[in-house]
Amino acid sequence: MEAVDTAGHWPADFLARARIPLARGWFRQEDFPQNRVLYGEFGAKAYVAWLRRVSVRYVVLTSARPDYSCAGRGVVC
Repeated sequence: MEAVDTAGHWPADFLARARIPLARGWFRQEDFPQNRVLYGEFGAKAYVAWLRRVSVRYVVLTSARPDYSCAGRGVVC
């Protein structure tokens, strides 16, 4: 599962506590090397390609304030 991150990083807390496996981890320094595409400007095609490459079936969106890192994604933040 991929969760579009919130400013408070709640998906990494609540979903992980519920034992729902996340495509990305909590620490950006560990996430950046393998998920570099998510840290720059890109569109929906690149995002969908990344989702497929890491075998994500579901994307969780929230009405909470998004983290700055979701600004470049091809999804509504």
